[in-house]
Amino acid sequence: MPVGAPRTEPGPVVGLVGTMTGPGAWRGDDAFEGADLGVNVLNRSLAPGREPYELVTLDDHGDSDRALALVERLAAEDATAGVVFAGPPEVLPLAEDALTQAGVPAILCYGDLPAAPLERSQPHLFQVSPPISWQAKHLADYILEDRGYETTGLLMERSPSGLEARSALQQALAGAGGRRAEWVGYSPGADNLPELLARLRRRRVEAMVVGGGPGLVERLEVALRRAGALYRSTEAARIRSRGNGRGRPGWRPQTLLFDLGLTPGVGLPPGTVAAEGLARGAHYLPLPGFRRWRSAFVDWWDAEPYGWELRAYQAVAMIGWASGRARPGADLAASLEAARGIRLGGMAASFGPRDHVSVERRTVGLWTIPRPGINVPERGRLPGAMPWVPLGRTFGFGGRVALPPGNARLLWKRRPNGTHRLRFGVGTLQADPVH
Repeated sequence: MPVGAPRTEPGPVVGLVGTMTGPGAWRGDDAFEGADLGVNVLNRSLAPGREPYELVTLDDHGDSDRALALVERLAAEDATAGVVFAGPPEVLPLAEDALTQAGVPAILCYGDLPAAPLERSQPHLFQVSPPISWQAKHLADYILEDRGYETTGLLMERSPSGLEARSALQQALAGAGGRRAEWVGYSPGADNLPELLARLRRRRVEAMVVGGGPGLVERLEVALRRAGALYRSTEAARIRSRGNGRGRPGWRPQTLLFDLGLTPGVGLPPGTVAAEGLARGAHYLPLPGFRRWRSAFVDWWDAEPYGWELRAYQAVAMIGWASGRARPGADLAASLEAARGIRLGGMAASFGPRDHVSVERRTVGLWTIPRPGINVPERGRLPGAMPWVPLGRTFGFGGRVALPPGNARLLWKRRPNGTHRLRFGVGTLQADPVH
């Protein structure tokens, strides 16, 4: 990976700032693979005579101060067309002044922009990840309305991102009429998961919402297995609600995850759910745009895209779209705000002065690991490392705004009553004992 590679061409630069080393290196690895492919595809589409783009990759080592300095360094370069950011998400708003002066956008791959509605003081920040508040709403509705759990536990990192996820979920639970969740915080890199799980067990939580990436989820699976606490069914998880009684033996809470917990290669049990967008299925869903993207990815990397590579690819596409249509010296963020229905690796995106999120809300729902014995149309085509599929009843019909024309029918089918349901994933109703 050419980290910190000097410029070798006179053309425009796409800067990638991300965590390439240390515990959070999965962020940078996926972002680099997506961005590198994105620049390659972008260059192949350039008109004759246009200078090719160059990807310059900078490692922030997971350090917020370093990440900010690197974004500001890229913004100060006249050749920079935009910044793809895969580092600590709380850093990016601090770079707004430098981005404003340069007139270039910075696009967040993981995490969230400020939780409040987008203010004009931060017009150069965009994101390709589903907002935490949307994810929290789906998780809260599932906990309270779909499963009917009485007690919820939150296992969140003691970081700005973790505290934001905690606040969003507490608000979503309260808004849906639920009680406040029991919160347990962990420090970055903490190895005391057994102790934290014991605290949640003492509080008799039935649903456990976890915020963290692949490393945390791997350790969580091991800790739950050793404690004999892996989820089996909703009924077994209800140790407090619906008359199960305080003396019921065992503790097997259902695990629910935010988007970065939907990771390959982890042995979590069937019924585990995670909030994410439909684009997370780009490695197998049959949209023509997804097929073209994953074919290009395999050709370029000789590997399957099971991570979040598409997000950085989309970020590069956004930068290329704005750069290719703006006048010399124009503010590229303002140009990107004018985008309507541009294609980003199989999805469509539109922006505006107060909409800097590429994800369409109606394409966000819950994914799950399906249990044996239920119908999952794509089960035979799923890779062993990625058993996740959409939980159909949590996805609204979003084809009209989120997909290129004519693609909606490939994912949704119309029922006799006029409503729509996904053609893929788990199609069970709330009575399913696991999901």
